[in-house]
Amino acid sequence: SLSRLDSRSGSNLPMDGGEHRCEACHGFSGDHAKRLAGGAPMPPAVTFSGDKPANRGNSRCLACHEDHLSPHWMGSPHDNAGATCVDCHMIHTQVDPVLTLDSQPGICGMCHGDLIAGQDKQSVHDFDGGDMNCSSCHNPHAGTDIVNCSNCHQQDEATIARQPPKARDFHRTGLTNKLSCVRCHRGIAHGLPGWVEDIKKSQQQYND
Repeated sequence: SLSRLDSRSGSNLPMDGGEHRCEACHGFSGDHAKRLAGGAPMPPAVTFSGDKPANRGNSRCLACHEDHLSPHWMGSPHDNAGATCVDCHMIHTQVDPVLTLDSQPGICGMCHGDLIAGQDKQSVHDFDGGDMNCSSCHNPHAGTDIVNCSNCHQQDEATIARQPPKARDFHRTGLTNKLSCVRCHRGIAHGLPGWVEDIKKSQQQYND
């Protein structure tokens, strides 16, 4: 009853109106009120648990979310890896942790912990006290992970015109050829770029 999907939770929520009660996701489960031999409740028809094929539970989600997810989700890296919607999302709660700024990195880190570990120490894009999270750059439902740096870093002609000459040339070439920013700014997200380490080594040799 605490879920934002619960039909009793309010008139502006997805489950309101009675058309999206439990069986809309879990399938017809008339026997769910019965008990198994050991006394445990009979599971519903669709359980979304890890022991079921991923596409079975996912297809229930896509039945409603197909318009804005299916064209990207099908064949995406997460889909091909057998990930399920509930691996990341929690629906029986008031707030889905993966949709909030502070808790999203922890959810993504369950699989991508090697990238998130030490993020605040080795990246200029840190999560600690900032206003960023993983989806600020990545679209987890996309067929191809295209990092959209322009969400924060404008690269319109007016902005480019104010940059130093060499930066103008690089950025105009990148935009003209639709090149990813990380072709040049490698490591800028999950670690310091290689040129930073080169400078550190040169400085250390100078000091020695």
